[in-house]
Amino acid sequence: MTKLKLFFLRHGQTQFNVYRRLQGWSNSQLTEKGITVAQEAGRAFSDISFEAVYSSDLTRAIETGRIFLAQRDQQQPPIQEVKKLREVGFGYYEGLYGPEVWKIAEDRARDVYDLEEDAVITEGMKLNMLKELDPAQLAENYDDFSSRLLDAMADIVGHHSHGNLLLVSHSSAIKALFNLLDPDYKTDVDPENGSVSVMTYENGRYRVVAYNIFNREELDL
Repeated sequence: MTKLKLFFLRHGQTQFNVYRRLQGWSNSQLTEKGITVAQEAGRAFSDISFEAVYSSDLTRAIETGRIFLAQRDQQQPPIQEVKKLREVGFGYYEGLYGPEVWKIAEDRARDVYDLEEDAVITEGMKLNMLKELDPAQLAENYDDFSSRLLDAMADIVGHHSHGNLLLVSHSSAIKALFNLLDPDYKTDVDPENGSVSVMTYENGRYRVVAYNIFNREELDL
């Protein structure tokens, strides 16, 4: 019988977060605040032992994971880098000012999907538009993005039968996984820097327990 608790940690604040630039697969250093929130998260959840630790291979995630784990006394398992846990790749739009890029994607989505001015434009639609508009064709569309995340999760849970797992990843990646894996859960809210979100996985079924929390007291396990 497989019974796992999956703890998803979003990386701490980065320089690109401050500048509101799309960083995707680009590396941007943690700010002092980013280091602090990673330390606070590590202390807040220091009573939880992890059987294994997985992280996106991007610098901001790996560094956050190291800081988080350093806040506990007991020896921790090594961080295993997983490329498929990366943030969505923005291709040509990496490093550009986020609000301007999302406005381009939204305007294009209204035309392509024939949407009214006040219609809801999903993140998936916007990613599809950026892929279409990318002159280098290096951006990921939503299907590419979600497929690799699901592949990563299938591989990770396939290596464990019980215990707690820590997964360090990114805003859009964590949000997408929580919407994809639990059919009863949907959110449009981005997890904040240094937040923890939790799922259980038992006999092939994921269930959201908590999302975007900062305190152990908010977690009823």
